[in-house]
Amino acid sequence: KEDFEVLEDRFLHELADAFLRRLIDLQPKVTSKEIIKMQAIAAKQALCWPSSSLCRKGIDLINKILPVMLQSGDKQFEEFLGKHIFIAIIQAMTMATHADLNMPLLVLLRDVYAVLRLSEHPKEVLLSLPSVSPSVLLKLDKQFMVNDGDPKAQRQLFKHLLTDVCKINIHSAKVPSILSLPTTSFVIKQEKQQSWMDGNPDLNLSSLYDAHVD
Repeated sequence: KEDFEVLEDRFLHELADAFLRRLIDLQPKVTSKEIIKMQAIAAKQALCWPSSSLCRKGIDLINKILPVMLQSGDKQFEEFLGKHIFIAIIQAMTMATHADLNMPLLVLLRDVYAVLRLSEHPKEVLLSLPSVSPSVLLKLDKQFMVNDGDPKAQRQLFKHLLTDVCKINIHSAKVPSILSLPTTSFVIKQEKQQSWMDGNPDLNLSSLYDAHVD
């Protein structure tokens, strides 16, 4: 039985690898929204697959389609990037199999936030993290803008937020700190911690958006 399971895992891995290679080779175009959707969904899944090589391809694919998704002006693309891709990047950073990809994942996290800073979708994701309140988020955003033009400093802001504020382990490949990642909150060390969004599920984030614009 074990042999069959190993072979099945290997087959699925090779199939996913070939599929991702094909999607990376495709040239995304604004007029080919269905293809872009397929690439985006596959990239998201690849980020959280327990395989470093597939995650790397997911990162490469997102980097390739990101400019086209933004250029399209499609609100569905904005939501998928700011919510589903953004949270998948954070989840990927907690996976033991992706320990060697923490830096490119952190780069991608910063890049997505940079292009969607005025969107409410990344804000909702960040507010779903433990210990992240609107005041913490506003402080992050202010420091992010102060360091405009310095991607390294901006990456450090996210690293500090995840490791020091949220207590998420993104360094060690041996000690997992997140065992599951629901859409509304993280589960850390198997103990559910209420996030700010959990306590304010119906709150309109427009006031937070306005604060950022000002």
